[in-house]
Amino acid sequence: MSSAEPTGDDAGALPDGARRAPDGAAGAAPLLAAGGVFEGLLCFEEEARIAGTLRGEVLATGRLVVEAGARVEADILVDELIVAGELRGRAVARRRAEFRGTARVQGRLAAPVLRIEAGAEVHGPCHTGEDARRIAAEAAAEADVLLDSPVLGGAADGSSGA
Repeated sequence: MSSAEPTGDDAGALPDGARRAPDGAAGAAPLLAAGGVFEGLLCFEEEARIAGTLRGEVLATGRLVVEAGARVEADILVDELIVAGELRGRAVARRRAEFRGTARVQGRLAAPVLRIEAGAEVHGPCHTGEDARRIAAEAAAEADVLLDSPVLGGAADGSSGA
């Protein structure tokens, strides 16, 4: 069987390189494990933790956590962003962004609320407050266009396809 959906005993299994959050609760965020690599468009709800390498784009209604030792090269639009590892690219957080003391960040950043711990390195323009809210609204509009594309299963003309 070539189905991508797990069945039977494998129904709760996660792909190689991914594992459940430590609490193991239903709906727990997947984790790209250290040594794992993901390239492409990552979309999720709630929370995703990255400990490996991610390249591409991230569009989410939730929190992205880039753990210490992780490398992310991406354009990012999320509700919350927490970085303890390495981040390169454009990052927009609709609510807040936090850069921990081990963070190494390079790129264009926007978040209404921004917290930077001592020791973090942040290089590039940072927008906060109302300016960040405007940038987030523009980024969300761009993301809607992308998500409506036929390539991702949306209808290019905005119709439901029915």
